[in-house]
Amino acid sequence: MLTEKKMWNDLYRHDEMFAAQGCQLLVSPQKISELHRDADKLLSNLRVKKGDKLLDVGCGSLGTIVVPALKKKAETYGMDISSVAISLLKKRIQKLKVGKAEFVEADAKNIPIEDNFFDFVISSSTLIHIKKIDKVISEMSRVLKSGGTMYASPFHNKKSFVNIPYTIIPVILGEKTKRRMFYTHHLSEIISIFRENDLVIEKAISFRGIFPFYIHVDFTKIFSENLVWKRIERLEKNAHTWIFYLKKN
Repeated sequence: MLTEKKMWNDLYRHDEMFAAQGCQLLVSPQKISELHRDADKLLSNLRVKKGDKLLDVGCGSLGTIVVPALKKKAETYGMDISSVAISLLKKRIQKLKVGKAEFVEADAKNIPIEDNFFDFVISSSTLIHIKKIDKVISEMSRVLKSGGTMYASPFHNKKSFVNIPYTIIPVILGEKTKRRMFYTHHLSEIISIFRENDLVIEKAISFRGIFPFYIHVDFTKIFSENLVWKRIERLEKNAHTWIFYLKKN
């Protein structure tokens, strides 16, 4: 039986960039420096500062969140189910000389860290790979301090026709992925899970358009923004993709 851990280890051994960027790599790959730059803006918006304890759930090998967090002198933890990804990221951090992070090799459904430990818990492009997100969000909330901030991105609307590729692509890439890698969810399910775990939505960003969220804006400049995908600074139930900024009570 191909376990989740073995699947991701095999992917990272075979093709690190595909494992780290997935579908986006096929249509609009971003340079690692661009990923770090975008994440630095995110962490600045979240007001991450020196000494804050931050967990990146599903950190992968590129250090998208971990590297900018280290540059901000946050007490940074990276967690991933893949030992190969963690090993690659350790080497990348050492080469960049940005500081030292702590790493946890674990399944996000069972985070081996004490309750109320982190000021920030971030999950960027991880929850899309998880079919049953309730246990993962519960664990993320458990290790987050009361008053702490969670960033969860992205969630894909199960009702949107735009997200049909998420059920097709794993078949096309069958020999490489061996199984389905992407999942969609109902908005009502997501909100219910947040409420059950004392998480309050402080801000939501929605995306509408005719292409999935993983198609990067640089790829779509030949089209109008409204035609391809439009970023909306509020929660819209009919959007194809959502991002959430949350606060724990």
